Amino acid sequence: MTDTPNRPPLWRDMQRRADAAMAAYYPSATDEQLLAAEILALRDWLVPEEAPCPEMATPLRDQRQDLRAILTKEADRAERGE
Repeated sequence: MTDTPNRPPLWRDMQRRADAAMAAYYPSATDEQLLAAEILALRDWLVPEEAPCPEMATPLRDQRQDLRAILTKEADRAERGE
């Protein structure tokens, strides 16, 4: 695994996203909305979005896209309280 010196620690990014969600939904932010924000922070930290490049399709790129889609879906589910 590579070092990530140019990124904040994951916990700080998750906290920043939860704080932003709290501000966006204030005064009625729910735990589900905050958890959804944290899931999206985890998604973006682990699997940053890449520019589409069809000629570079590989199994690894497909796995990364699948993982992003799963985490996005789970954030949506969290926000809806499912």
